[in-house]
Amino acid sequence: MEYRVLVDDNLHPYDEDERYTAGVFATEEEALGAARRMVVESVCASYEPGMSPASLYDSYLSFGGDPFVSPKGSIGFSAWNYAESIAPVVCGVMEHMARRRDRAGGHAGSNEERAGNETRG
Repeated sequence: MEYRVLVDDNLHPYDEDERYTAGVFATEEEALGAARRMVVESVCASYEPGMSPASLYDSYLSFGGDPFVSPKGSIGFSAWNYAESIAPVVCGVMEHMARRRDRAGGHAGSNEERAGNETRG
């Protein structure tokens, strides 16, 4: 049996024209792992400095992707519940990273920016 990870758009709920297939997997566990990664990526992309976990979760519900596994297997998964459970962790990690960056003297820049500075330097 194969398992598909389908993604609905929280901005357009219940609009199957906005749905897409993110991948096809041999096992339910692989499909659930992919769905969880998508939620983490979407929640992280929704984060803005100073956001509370509740605000982050609300932002995800408004604009994030809503992946689910088809067919539904023995392991239940709700992207919304998972997003709500990780929002406090994401806020904590992002705040920690911002504090480290501030202690290091401000904006660390992207890998490309750092590489450009080293070659000009």
